[in-house]
Amino acid sequence: MTTEIEQTRFPGAPAPAGSEATRIEQTRAAAEVIAAVQAARAVPRDERASFRAMQDACSNLDLAARAFYAYNMGGDDGNVNGATVTLARELARVWGNIDYGTQELSRDPVLKQSEVRAFCRDWETNAYASRTVIVPWIRYVGKSRKPVVEMRAIDQNNNSVAGRALREMIFSILPEALIAEAKRLCEQTNAAGDGTPLPERIRSAVEYFGKARPPITQAMLEDYLGLKRAEWKGNAVARLGVLRDSLTQGDITRAEAFGDDSRDITSADIRRQAGAEVLDPPADSDPALADDPTARDDWKGGAGT
Repeated sequence: MTTEIEQTRFPGAPAPAGSEATRIEQTRAAAEVIAAVQAARAVPRDERASFRAMQDACSNLDLAARAFYAYNMGGDDGNVNGATVTLARELARVWGNIDYGTQELSRDPVLKQSEVRAFCRDWETNAYASRTVIVPWIRYVGKSRKPVVEMRAIDQNNNSVAGRALREMIFSILPEALIAEAKRLCEQTNAAGDGTPLPERIRSAVEYFGKARPPITQAMLEDYLGLKRAEWKGNAVARLGVLRDSLTQGDITRAEAFGDDSRDITSADIRRQAGAEVLDPPADSDPALADDPTARDDWKGGAGT
């Protein structure tokens, strides 16, 4: 993955305005482009080998569990689902001779927004796709919008939007047959899981989240997935595994996942207010399971189990 080239200077073209360092950098960038194209055409991809590599990758449960997303847009928009940028990046890797990446082009503290760009280029075919997106410094929590003010949170927000744009750019370059077969194989891998019957995996997942304090109920999980429990398949259970890991590692908060503020007042807080003695959980324990840190061990086997 490299940085997008803003301007390329070809032999015979007028020298661009600017410092000598700028002209040297532009010349170097142009030389890198030419070298990359020549290398790609000298050693073209083996499409059959790329398909075999894709099949091997999509048979991995860890990748398959992160290959799909689904969320409820609310109102008349219904559920949105599809393949993730994680799958897109893996397919770009196995396809080969692909260059892709994202950039933050600008950050405006007055308008409170950033401008980011995502791109993908196939060096062999010279196919190229690019998208520029304005990213407001806001985050949706449930149906409400909250401002993003911390620098780290702004970076994360920008990366999230840029990642979604990058996914579309990669998928616009890769062959449709490769993408379709990868999705089919990932769905097959998720359905099989580790061999545990799907009803048992669903029951274990619901029980695991139910031990959080306050409990994460089945209804909350249904809202998160955009599917009723009767509609849950292997992909849905795999997404719950990703959610579990994300909450445990602090990648997302309970409020961000479910759009509720109940985490602000826990059952431990209620007992404290009543005068009961409560032992605080270890600092490194899962915040979603703070009152029952042993609950995290009740649902094992990784994503999809």
